Amino acid sequence: MELFKTIEVNLGALYDKVFEKAYGLSCLQSLSITYIPPTKRHLSISRLVKTLIDAKAVPEGLGPEIITLIKYRNALVHTNDVDPSQHMVRNAQIVNEEIKRLLEEY
Repeated sequence: MELFKTIEVNLGALYDKVFEKAYGLSCLQSLSITYIPPTKRHLSISRLVKTLIDAKAVPEGLGPEIITLIKYRNALVHTNDVDPSQHMVRNAQIVNEEIKRLLEEY
């Protein structure tokens, strides 16, 4: 579960970097837009991923992988229908490394 939390945190950090780079805090202030830090943001991970794909910050091919992991995590937490899988853990590690790489690019 810690790995899924790390993915969510890294996605939030990427979202913040993309948002800040695209608009800049001075632009946000001039438009009277209040920046909402990640801890107070109520944006679902799925929506966040879609926004990052639309902004071309996340490759389209990575989006479905992230969404699949989110659904898998939700199923693990909220149902008894899914068992932990080493394959999914490995996929989560790969996706997390890719998100970290994207973070470093911004």
